[in-house]
Amino acid sequence: MTPLHTDERLEVKIAATSGVKVGGESEITEASIMRGILELGSEARRILQGTMDAFARRDVEAAKRIWEEDDVVDVRYHLVRHDLMALMTGARAIPALQSDALILQRVTYLLWIAHKLERVADHGSNICERIVFILEGEPRIIRTQE
Repeated sequence: MTPLHTDERLEVKIAATSGVKVGGESEITEASIMRGILELGSEARRILQGTMDAFARRDVEAAKRIWEEDDVVDVRYHLVRHDLMALMTGARAIPALQSDALILQRVTYLLWIAHKLERVADHGSNICERIVFILEGEPRIIRTQE
């Protein structure tokens, strides 16, 4: 399997042009998906770090704020998932598989990684709910109105 850790790697280009374009938007490549996963990981780490800080400081307000920010991670996950699915759907899938026999395995692994990062943030959100319950006795956090 060709590793993805270098920018010098020849990227699989699905279309005859330079990548998959969805609705006139920018192209979808493995490199753009990797950037999306790295952003997702940064958001998940921020949620987890904030959760642990709120727990250590016994900070209910911080826990409530972090709980509300889980939506950011959910949106990033859905964007990455959408791009991965777009990379392997319709008429683009056969040329991709013909030019790179391992692309399906890589896409599957990338989807798995993205899903696990999203779950890290969900677990942080669940811990924030428990922090609020432990410190205030509120069984549920009520979303604030913007």
